[in-house]
Amino acid sequence: MRRVAVFSDQAVARAGLVALLERGGMQVVVTGTPAEPLDDEPGVAAEADVVLLHLTRQTDAWRSVLAHLPSTPVVVLLDDVIDAGRAARALDAGARVVLARDATEEEIVAAIDAAAVGLIAMSARLAEPVLARRDAHPSSIGPPEVAPQLTPRERQVLGMVAEGLPNKIIAARLGISEHTVKTHLAALFEKLGVSTRAEAVARGARLGLLLL
Repeated sequence: MRRVAVFSDQAVARAGLVALLERGGMQVVVTGTPAEPLDDEPGVAAEADVVLLHLTRQTDAWRSVLAHLPSTPVVVLLDDVIDAGRAARALDAGARVVLARDATEEEIVAAIDAAAVGLIAMSARLAEPVLARRDAHPSSIGPPEVAPQLTPRERQVLGMVAEGLPNKIIAARLGISEHTVKTHLAALFEKLGVSTRAEAVARGARLGLLLL
């Protein structure tokens, strides 16, 4: 049974999502608003397999939510039917899956399952405008990004970060110290041009450095 944390600044939406997930056979372990200080809730990341984050136009704390849950997969449900720009920004910030407001119950449940197993996805309704813009203005996309050269150990660390493993477990699996893990992470962040674990996973996946 998937354990899900649900965050929305709208009480009605929160209640509806909880009911929907429970009908889908999932266990809701935490509910709250995106503005809550999640770093003071250490049990959230440990208890939830996936976080479902409902973003409204009034929500201004969603980047903080993603930053405070670097190892917990996040599914973002936008309060827009089509807003490819916000969807792309959510993925860049570390979300695993982004859905439009009109997502069906089956799509939301499937999205949570996808995020839990490490997939990155976007609703077709949101992806179509991005693809259409790319086809209409191919020159605006610019040259493809070149992936930085990672050492074999850095690739191993990045892969384990993508699994949501903490430094202590990574160190034990690789037979190295936590200090060495932090050194590899610092090198990864610099090479990828990121500042958080979630951003490293998102950028690593986009550059083909991860198979998610």
